[in-house]
Amino acid sequence: MVCSKSKLACVAVTVVLSWTAVAHAEYIPVTFRFNMPHIYETVSIRGVVTEVHQGSQDFLMDGPNAEGLQTITLNLPPGTHSYAYQDDGPAYYRDPEQPPGPEHDPHNSFIDVADPMVSYTFPVDLSSSALREGDPIRVLFEYSAGNPINPLSLGVTIDGDPVISPHLYYDALAREFSYTPAGLLAPGEHSLRIQATSAVGSIDKTITFIRALDIDIQNAEFVLKKANIVIYGELARADHTEVDVYVNGLKTTVPVVDHAYAAPVELSDGENLIRVESTSAGGDVFFERVFQADLPIKPVLEIVGSTAGRQAYLEAVATSPLGLNLTYLWSMEPGNPVDIQFNNPALAQNSIEIPQINGEYYARVTVTDENGQESYARVFVKSEGESLELSGESLNAAWIDKAIVYELTTSSFSDEANLNGITARLDEITELGANTLYIMPVFETEPEENCAGNYEMVDYFRIGVMCGTEQDFRDLVDAAHDRDIKVLIDLTFNHTSDRHPFMLNADRLNGMSPYKDFYIWEGTPGESPYAYSGWTSFALLNVSEMEVQQYFGRVAEYWIDEFDVDGYRLDTAHDPYLRDPEFWVVVREYIKRIKPEALIMAEANVIDFHLFKNRFDTIYDPDLRVRLLELLRETGSIDELDSFVRRVNPPHKFPTRYADANNYSRLAAEFSPEAVILAHALVFTINGIPRVWAGAEYGATNELYDFDTTVDRSDPHGMRDDFIKLLSIRKKYIKNSGRVRRVSNSAGNRVYSYFMRDGATSLLTALNFDGEPATFTMDFVSKIADGRSSFKLNINEEFPGTTKMELSAQNASEMEFTLPGYGVQIFSINAGLVFRSGFEEGEYFTETEAEAATFPLDPRFTYLRSGEQDDPLDPLIIDLEALGYSPGTQVSLARLGFYQGQPSGADHLDQISGVFSSSPILLERYELNRVPGAIKSGEDFSSSNTCTDNPEPTDIPQDFLIDSEVFLEIPLGAKFLFIGVPDCYNGDNEDPNDDFGFRISPI
Repeated sequence: MVCSKSKLACVAVTVVLSWTAVAHAEYIPVTFRFNMPHIYETVSIRGVVTEVHQGSQDFLMDGPNAEGLQTITLNLPPGTHSYAYQDDGPAYYRDPEQPPGPEHDPHNSFIDVADPMVSYTFPVDLSSSALREGDPIRVLFEYSAGNPINPLSLGVTIDGDPVISPHLYYDALAREFSYTPAGLLAPGEHSLRIQATSAVGSIDKTITFIRALDIDIQNAEFVLKKANIVIYGELARADHTEVDVYVNGLKTTVPVVDHAYAAPVELSDGENLIRVESTSAGGDVFFERVFQADLPIKPVLEIVGSTAGRQAYLEAVATSPLGLNLTYLWSMEPGNPVDIQFNNPALAQNSIEIPQINGEYYARVTVTDENGQESYARVFVKSEGESLELSGESLNAAWIDKAIVYELTTSSFSDEANLNGITARLDEITELGANTLYIMPVFETEPEENCAGNYEMVDYFRIGVMCGTEQDFRDLVDAAHDRDIKVLIDLTFNHTSDRHPFMLNADRLNGMSPYKDFYIWEGTPGESPYAYSGWTSFALLNVSEMEVQQYFGRVAEYWIDEFDVDGYRLDTAHDPYLRDPEFWVVVREYIKRIKPEALIMAEANVIDFHLFKNRFDTIYDPDLRVRLLELLRETGSIDELDSFVRRVNPPHKFPTRYADANNYSRLAAEFSPEAVILAHALVFTINGIPRVWAGAEYGATNELYDFDTTVDRSDPHGMRDDFIKLLSIRKKYIKNSGRVRRVSNSAGNRVYSYFMRDGATSLLTALNFDGEPATFTMDFVSKIADGRSSFKLNINEEFPGTTKMELSAQNASEMEFTLPGYGVQIFSINAGLVFRSGFEEGEYFTETEAEAATFPLDPRFTYLRSGEQDDPLDPLIIDLEALGYSPGTQVSLARLGFYQGQPSGADHLDQISGVFSSSPILLERYELNRVPGAIKSGEDFSSSNTCTDNPEPTDIPQDFLIDSEVFLEIPLGAKFLFIGVPDCYNGDNEDPNDDFGFRISPI
């Protein structure tokens, strides 16, 4: 456990050393000092250092002593050794009493082991640690047994001036030189040279140290979000007793205690000039700095509303924190299905009539106070048929239902290892089939060795230097949006780094800190050890504190407002909920107020349903992955997997489902390529939001938390093509809100088969979780027959092959399917349809060509084949919404060719019939889900002037006939279009083998 000094609560810590050895017979005892801002009760040395240490010991450090110092002495060979202090997790720290390491290794410390040697100097070489009046210059020496340095050989110079009789300041027992300069050195850099000899060697070392400024301000530099803060700093001289602090000209006087001062002040919004002054007999000193404050003084705003009929009633509820008068301006946003505007846009209460054309209509209201401060809020109204619905808890934006998430960490996604590297590869993500990008943290963190998704954040409003710039991020989001890719970014509101300015402030000022209540403490806030999450560098936030809720709400607002991100993945979401269930409610309000279409994703467990309500839109489903891996390891069951796949979620809420993820070992490192494809095939063909971890499509095998190695795109097993096929099927057939229905099969615990339906198309998936081939039957007829005893099915196997089978209800249940080991088969099932494309407009084609066609549906240029003789008619079902056609759209419907040859009977094959419907379900005769007001609504094929007066049981109603081309407006309520060949033969319902081309296009 971690502790603040003088309050012992502790954690195990490891010191890791590496070295560059040189030839030398002696080992030198080197004492390492662990002297951090917080005390660790148990510190030990692990790893390779134990192999070079001479002797045996348990490697536990001694201490802490009264000052919190812990030490250990190791016998090491000469050479350059690098090391770091490590806690009980992956977080580690360099030795703050050693100079910073080189740029390529900024988080390790280095020590040159020699005989004799200087191990530590105070002040530290090249460090921000500064010498004040009365502070001694200290040098610690090490040497081998029996070979001490000769005190009389000791030479010390400061800026070239020798210290007289330096041996008088040397303690041989402590091996320490300690000297306090008689006069006060000037502020700035100074040099210190140390020379000494022993019987076996000599020392000649020069360091650069800093004498502190006469007076300074030590507050961290970042944009402040609160008015009441504490200005603090130090004075170099000991004769100052008080400091005058001026904030924009207003004076506050505070005492100086042990060279330090602290002054509570109140800032104004914008720039604040802070000046600190002090007077003493030694002279006057001052220091100035500008503090930037972004205070919550803008109008506070939300939109409330309701709908009635075709009217949406909206109200902007706003207040000014400063009590100022407000003005309002409503507008409809560009890109709505129809361009409509408010009649009275300057009113707080407003209404607008939404046309009966399906889609999402976005409105915005801007509120401005007398000082010109603005706030805005947005809302969308969903029009579907005759109904209207306002965005809110029970309504998601349409894009979320089709979201396919691609997760990456910036450091490993490209050779550039930065945001520009992602931008350059966006087309790769589009080609794969993903449409939503989730980027692990890109904010300023410590340590910041690379842009590796570090969760130790120190500034939530700034892009990390290793990731790129704010402009780089803006370019990335814009480029993604140009490709219809949404962008989610990763935030943690559970904790901050222990080096965040808030915690540094609390650690420095203790109970006086204005940020002490931002954190959780074991006792008195700011005066006791802080609570941490897993690793000591993760300081837990007090999410019940109103200022914390407001601060992180503004963080979430910022990245939407400034960069137009589309949502967030929120780290460790369950823990803040346990501390205060209302925290996420507040954060959601900040997000949805300005972007109601945003997606909010929780890293939690979807079984925690309480996290859904007024908090998250989607939650991780880690249990599904566990069940999936148990099957692959032959320790699980299909029944148990199915129980998790078909677990019911609250309406309008989604599980996030995945096979590979950043916090698990790679599947490809344990399983065969076939098994990896199988696992992802499951994720891509069930409900929920699917997520791909970058590199999975190439069979990546890098180790857990290896965020340094660039994704290997060599794809030795050709897996990416399979991912592309799977995601193409996902986009074409499955919505995230769909429902899985299990299909029983004869393979027992080896094969999992299930069925999904989206609109007119059904999807049947069979997965073999056994490494050996499996032959089986499936009872899928009962899932799609809607109670009918017989009908015709065409089953188009779309992955991995393109063959087709035509079955009847009687023999479908007897048909055998065969899957190879870890095999996947996915079928689209359409009642009586064969989809084909590739023929030229107006081309004549024959029955033989029609039978051979196995092409998938091209909705822009589609051919329809009618049924076999004595079979029911097979209408083509066109999903208008999927094609982007909404009511009111003007379209052209054209016939593209006809049968080459003379048909039997009296059927007219030079015409196509059509009917608009609100449902994809085809019912017999007049029971079709007709659209009210459709053209010639209610007429039947048999009443057409091309047919006889005797209707047949397989006839369907008719809205229009196409001789060659017709121009229509899609009627209100229409979601689907049935296209068929008129069947007018009076008697045996005989249909010829016939092919027609059909095209729909906007006018």
